[in-house]
Amino acid sequence: MRPRPTSFPRRFLQQRLAALALVYLLLLVLAGVFAPALTWYSPDTVDIAARFAPWSWDRPLGADATGRDIYTRLVYGTRLTLGISLAAVTIGLLIGTAFGVLSGLLRQWVDTGIQRVTDVLLCLSATIFGMLLAAAFGPSWTNVVIAAGLSLIPVFSRLSRSLTFSVRNELYIEVARAQGASTGRIVRSHLLPNIGGSLIAMTSLSMGYAILSIAGLGFLGIGGSILDAEWGSMMGAARNAFFAHPGQITVPGLVIIVTVVAFMLLSDGLQAALDPRLGTSNASLLAPTRRGVKRSLSASREQGGDAVLNVERLTVSFDGREAVRDISFSLRPGETLGIVGESGSGKSATASALLGLLPSPPARVAAAKAQLDGIDLMRASEREIRDLRGGRLAYIAQNPMKALNPLMTIGAQIGEALTLHQSGLSRGEVRSQVIQALAGVGISDPARRCDEYPHQMSGGMLQRVAIAMAMINRPDLLIADEPTTALDVTVQAQVLDLLNVAKRATGAATVLITHDIGVVSEYADRVCVLYSGEVVETGPARRVVENPRHPYTRALLASSPRLDGPLGGLRPIPGRQPGPGDTLSGCRFAPRCAEVLESAGCMTQAPTLRLVDGLQVRCHRAETLGAADSVNEGSERMQEGDHIEAAR
Repeated sequence: MRPRPTSFPRRFLQQRLAALALVYLLLLVLAGVFAPALTWYSPDTVDIAARFAPWSWDRPLGADATGRDIYTRLVYGTRLTLGISLAAVTIGLLIGTAFGVLSGLLRQWVDTGIQRVTDVLLCLSATIFGMLLAAAFGPSWTNVVIAAGLSLIPVFSRLSRSLTFSVRNELYIEVARAQGASTGRIVRSHLLPNIGGSLIAMTSLSMGYAILSIAGLGFLGIGGSILDAEWGSMMGAARNAFFAHPGQITVPGLVIIVTVVAFMLLSDGLQAALDPRLGTSNASLLAPTRRGVKRSLSASREQGGDAVLNVERLTVSFDGREAVRDISFSLRPGETLGIVGESGSGKSATASALLGLLPSPPARVAAAKAQLDGIDLMRASEREIRDLRGGRLAYIAQNPMKALNPLMTIGAQIGEALTLHQSGLSRGEVRSQVIQALAGVGISDPARRCDEYPHQMSGGMLQRVAIAMAMINRPDLLIADEPTTALDVTVQAQVLDLLNVAKRATGAATVLITHDIGVVSEYADRVCVLYSGEVVETGPARRVVENPRHPYTRALLASSPRLDGPLGGLRPIPGRQPGPGDTLSGCRFAPRCAEVLESAGCMTQAPTLRLVDGLQVRCHRAETLGAADSVNEGSERMQEGDHIEAAR
C-alpha cells in the first residue's frame, strides 16, 4: 500500500533539532513581547549604588557599570535586536528576490545590469555600509537596518537567480506556458513556490547573519546609542570592564551565539520540511462545455471538412543555423499526423515553434503560413497565443514527472489548466470537473488522487494525468510530444489507446511526435518522416509503412524491434545525423544511405520533395526503391499491429 503523505507540521517535527530551535526562538520572541511582565526593573534606570552588583535573586545576571539590571536589558534587547534583524532581512529578501527573479527570467542586458549592482553590494559588508551611513547621517538604528539590508540583497539575489535558472527550463514551466499561463501567473504559481522553500530557509539563515551584523554595528556604537538595550550595544558598553567583569560581555555574547545557531538549525529543518516529496511516512475525461471561451468549431466534429491546422514552409533556426527547413503539412478535425524521426531530427522544435514556446533569441521561426482554424500563429500577439494554449491548442510533454509541478497537487494543476480558460467556475465546480477528468482517463479513486502530489504516482498514471490536463478544455488541436517515453510496452499501448479515445470524443486533430515508426503505423492516419530538419517522406501511414520510398524510412523500419523477429535481428542505422550547422552539397542522408548512387546525383545535388506513387518523397531514386522486401516487411509490420490490436 502506498504510504500516505504527511503534513508540513509533521515533516518539520521529524527534524528534532530544528523543532528545538523553533521552541527556543518562540520563547525568545515571547520574552521580548512580554518583557514588562518578566522583569522587575526598567532597562534604562541607572543605579550607581548597584554598579557591578553580583548575581542575586532580584538581579539574576547582576548589574552593569551604571547599575542597570543585565537580565532586564537582555530581555528588552530581544525586541530591538530581533526587530532590526527582521527589518533588514525583509529588505534583502524583497529587493534581492526581485532582482534575482528578473535576472533569471529576462537575462541579456537586464541580467548584466543587475549582476553588476549585486557585485558592488557584495564587495561592501554591513559594517562598511553602516560606517558610511553613520558618517553621512549620524548614528541611528535606521541606518543599521539599511546597512544590514543592503548587505543581504546580493545573497538573496544570487540565490533566487540561480534557482530561477534551474526552474525556468523545467518541463512543467513549459507546460504551464503551453496551457496559456501568463508570465506573472507562472512566477506566482510555479516559479516562486518551487524556489520558495530555499528562500524561506535562506531567510532563517540570514536572520542569524543579520543578528551578528547588527550586534557588530551596535558594539561599535554605530546604532542609536551604545546605551540602548540591544545585545551588541550591551557588549560595547561593557568592553572596558571585560577583564574585571567578563560576565558583562559573555552573557549577551552567549545569547547571540545560541540565537544564531538556532536560526541555522531552523533553516535546515525548514528546507527539509517544505519539500512534499520527502513527506511520506517513510522520511470522465471530458469536462462539460466550457464557459466564457469562444469557439468557432464544434467539439463534436467528425473527421473531415476544412483543415484545422495549415503549416507551409515552416523554418526554425537557432543562432542562424536551421534546425527545421521548409516543413509543410495540414490536419483535418479528428485526424492524427505522426511525425517520426531520430533524436535531433526537428520533431520537438516543430511542435515548440507552433506553440510559440521557443525563446527568441536564439530561436527564429518563420513560415509562409501557420494557421490554426484561420488564426495566423506567426503574426498573433503573445496574448493571443497564450489564450490559445491550453484551450484550443493543447500540449502533452515528453516526461510526465518533469511536466508536473512537484509542489502542486494533481488537482491543483489540472484545475489551473481549467480556470485559465474558463471563467466563473466555483471551487466546487473546478474540483468536480477535475475528478471527472481523472476518472475519464482511467485513474481509480480520483477524489483521493486529486489531492496527491506527482511523486506519489507511477509514470503511467502521471501520463494519464497529463492527458486529462490537456483534454479538459476540449482542444481543437492536440500536440503529443513523445507521450510514451520511458513507459513500458503495456503502459505505452494503454496511453496511446487513451489518446485515441480522447481524439474521437472531442474531434481534436492530433500531432503525434515519436521516434517509433511502429507506433505511427498503428495510431496515425498520416505520417511525416523527418531527417535532419527536413521532410523526407510523407503520406498515408499504411502506405508509407507498407511501401516506403525513402531509404531513411526503410532504415527506421529495419531498426525497429518486432515481436516475431529473430534475436539480434535489428539493423541499426550507421553514422550520425547532420547537425543544424553542417552543410552538405547533396542529399543529407547520403553519408548513411545504403542506396546512395553518385550517378543519380545523391552526393552532389540536394533532392526536392516530389510525388511518387501517392507519397511525397525527397529522394533521387524514389521511383526505383519500392522493392519487394520493403513491401513484405511493411505488410508484416501492419499485420503485427493488427494482431496486437486483436489481442488487446
